Amino acid sequence: SCCGRKLTPLEPHKAEEKEKLRVEEVENDWFITGDHPMRKDDYISFVALAAGDQLFVVRQYPEWDLQVRIPGRRHGLLLWYGQRQGLQYQLI
Repeated sequence: SCCGRKLTPLEPHKAEEKEKLRVEEVENDWFITGDHPMRKDDYISFVALAAGDQLFVVRQYPEWDLQVRIPGRRHGLLLWYGQRQGLQYQLI
């Protein structure tokens, strides 16, 4: 629960091609960007990378550009939560 409300588990769904985030290798990191508008009423709350035994979570804020830099791994599951789209993922 949070703030007196019972929370329900989110079911992630695979992002469609047009919804996927861009992942570029920069030095030894992954630089993740997207075209999401990031308005106050519809923004991506966080971007996370699950890789092996590690989880990296980066909080995002409305009206900021969607830009995340995460230590590079060979592969992983990239997850993000949008206010309207829900929990999405893509394999990298």
